Formats: sequence, structure tokens, C-alpha cells
Amino acid sequence: MNYRFGYNTNGFSNHSLSDIIDVVSGLGYEGLALSLDHAHCNPYQTNPEMLRDLRVSLSDRGLGVVIETGARYLLDKRQKHEPTLISSSGREKRVGFLKRAIDIAAALHAESVTFFSGVRKPNVSLRDAHRFFLSGCEKVLNYAAEKNMAMGLEPEPGMLVDTMEKFAYYDKLLDHPALNLTLDVGHLFCTEAKGAEVAAIERFGSKIISMHIEDIKDHTHHHLPFGEGDIDFLPVMKAIARINFQGLINVELSRDSHQAPDMAKNSIRFLKSLVEKISP
Repeated sequence: MNYRFGYNTNGFSNHSLSDIIDVVSGLGYEGLALSLDHAHCNPYQTNPEMLRDLRVSLSDRGLGVVIETGARYLLDKRQKHEPTLISSSGREKRVGFLKRAIDIAAALHAESVTFFSGVRKPNVSLRDAHRFFLSGCEKVLNYAAEKNMAMGLEPEPGMLVDTMEKFAYYDKLLDHPALNLTLDVGHLFCTEAKGAEVAAIERFGSKIISMHIEDIKDHTHHHLPFGEGDIDFLPVMKAIARINFQGLINVELSRDSHQAPDMAKNSIRFLKSLVEKISP
């Protein structure tokens, strides 16, 4: 199997996007998880010419791309990730941002767009959060279908959709052809039962459109470089091979931008060493 490894630009916050492309492609990565943010392809400042040039640059380097929408303070400079699809107010701003992300993904010929549900605040009841989420998803997913773009819902610790069972629940309720799964290996380690990573990958293999990967220690949601946490990655990589996953597997180390080139280099070495152990 040909594993396709990528790197998330949120781990390169001190670099320009052109420099990220140079570094990542030079290290042997095959893709980029492009987090739309202030410094990297700001969705409110891009224009068709800029996107065309970026598409050519990615293509010239042989890099696939997925679009990430997890910028911390792009929509609200004071509240992390707000507003979300389940916020008490401002939900349409999130919907508009996700639609713009879909437009950018289409212009870049991206493979998918990742999105999340959001953290339920105390002033939002569970019933309202459920209703808000379904309504927002319908708008976003219908728009994605019009643009022929796959959407990957990412379960994230602490959010409304945090576990694989929650994903399965909403996937069944929404029953939408544009809805897929972005699976984060570290998140699985945080939210699922011990050793459940392999079973989850195999169970949801047909829904996975994109993947994130990093290490985790003590089941605490803090992305760590490989080898600094508790995850046994060899069974995980074997499970990915068994489902014949063809999408990008993106390293996500958003807290390590101060040492991004070294992190990217060490990460690809680690991942390729695992592949060598699996290959016959």
C-alpha cells in the first residue's frame, strides 16, 4: 500500500505558505492539510488569481491538498473556534465560512474539507445544540454537494460530536452523500476505550475521507510529536492498510510551529520507518 503522508499548516504558523510548500515537499510529504487562517490562505482575502497560483504551486510539487477549518481565532478574535454550528448566536457566520472553505477547496481541486461540531456552551441546551447542528449541517452539506466536494466531520474531544458513536449517530440522522469522516488518531486515543483505535478505523473505513495523526499521552487532548506519547502506531498503520485508505494522513502538531521544520522532518522519518516494518 502507498501511504500518503501530509502535514498540517497549523504547525507552520511562522512560515509563509510558499515556504511551507517548499519545506514539506522537500521532505517527501505527498500532501498538505491547509488550515485557512490569517497567515495562510485567509478566506476573506483570497481572490481567484491567488488561488490559481496556489493550485499550480501545489500541483508542480506533486502535493495533494485537503482544506481544514479549525483556525482558532479567525472568526472571533477573543473566543477560540467561535462561533460554531451550535453557538447561541453567530451560527450563520460559521456556515458562511464553511461555504467559503468549500469554494476554496473547489478552486484548489482539494480532496475534501474538514469541519467540526463545536463546544456546547452553558447557555445552549443539549436539545438546541442538536437542533442547531442538524440545521447548520444541512446547509453546509447541500452546498458541498452542489460543488461536488466531500466533507469530513471530525469528532473532537469536548465537542458535541466527540466520539465515534456520536459520529455514527449524526451520520445516520443526516444521511447525506456529502458527509464523510475525518478521523484523528490522537482523538480516538482520547475518547475511545483502550485499544479501540484499530477497531474504529476498520469499522468506519468506508466513511474516512481524511486522517490526522499525532501522539497523545495519558489520554489528554494535547497533540505531541511521535514518541512522546502512549500510542502504539504499528497496529494503527496496519489497520489503515487493511482498509486500503487512499486519502491523506496528515501530521497535526499545531503547538510546535517554533520548531516546525524539525518536527516535519522527524515526523516523516518516524512514519516511513513504520511503513518499512509493514512492507513485505
